[in-house]
Amino acid sequence: MALHEQGTLFEVTLAILSAASDVDDLMRSVARIIAARHRFEHFAIYLAQSGDFDLRLASVESADDFSQEASMTMAKRAAAGPRSVSEHDGRLWRVAVPIEADSAVLGVIVAGSATSSTRASRALVLCKALAAQLALGVQNTDLRRQQLEVVADQERARIAHEIHDGVAQSMYALNLGLENCARLAQREDFSRLSESLSRLVPLSRQTLLEIRHYMYDLTPLLSAEDSFEDLVKKQAGEFEAISLISAHVKVRGGNQPIPVPVRAGIYRILHEALSNVLQHSAASEVRIKLDVGCGNVRMSVNDNGVGFNMEEAKAGIGLDGMRRRAEEMGGTSSITSTEGAGTDIRVSVPLEPGSWNYKRQRHQDGEPESDPKGYQ
Repeated sequence: MALHEQGTLFEVTLAILSAASDVDDLMRSVARIIAARHRFEHFAIYLAQSGDFDLRLASVESADDFSQEASMTMAKRAAAGPRSVSEHDGRLWRVAVPIEADSAVLGVIVAGSATSSTRASRALVLCKALAAQLALGVQNTDLRRQQLEVVADQERARIAHEIHDGVAQSMYALNLGLENCARLAQREDFSRLSESLSRLVPLSRQTLLEIRHYMYDLTPLLSAEDSFEDLVKKQAGEFEAISLISAHVKVRGGNQPIPVPVRAGIYRILHEALSNVLQHSAASEVRIKLDVGCGNVRMSVNDNGVGFNMEEAKAGIGLDGMRRRAEEMGGTSSITSTEGAGTDIRVSVPLEPGSWNYKRQRHQDGEPESDPKGYQ
């Protein structure tokens, strides 16, 4: 295979590796790569649907001289074999190659041109190599879609549990507090009324932060369409608007692709960390740093609040939850605080799920986990 075709296959490989869960987006990316690198006047990718040889057009780059109906007919012939099909009519030629995996036809590639027919043989070789790559791409996007569904189910179960144990109880406490304020107002006990209202303000802010998180953040988090940097900055902005605590975000490598379970895990840890800042720190400022690279996502959340005594800290303020979530992803976490000097939370999680079991086993066996070098 010529160097030019090898370059094409390399670009397609990169597109497959960076693809999300939408197979049509992947096929459109591949079609654009082919259109940019080769002078085919027709290039189409068909994907299999339910039923025998039922195909749908996923992506096409085509000149007016090429009939879409003829292209679909040829694609169905290739799928029915399944076998590669070639057609020649003077200088006009088309080739169709099935995309197969595990004896199943996943789709068909059709390429054609009205230039010299000698290019048809080279196109056939290229399309066969592309078909092998796209078979992996289709399977890869399907696995990612299934992964998203699993993560979404887990998040829905977690949200149901947290709404029951968190938001519902907060709403109940708010209701009781307001009823008490109404009674104090009727008795014109304004000093106690002012004290009760001042206690309700942080609770109402915390409840609002939780509700807005469940309403607006889950869909973009699981879709993997928005960059992780944008999600973090949006979360920090929501926190700042509700809490009136200044939130500064510094991100390095935030536009890199991050697996959805890692995005969800880090995002939830950050949410719990900010909730603790709002509820317990009396801080005026919080600084969030994220570093994505070298196979890890590293995060620190530092506030200038009142801090706490580490030896007297209660598990109920969310520290154990953050630590447990990090360890479930094969990562590490550390929390340091001094009374009067704020709190610093640091988390490091591997990007590749394949390393999670290894790290979790090391943790269970009692081996120490060192904090990543250069994590500042």
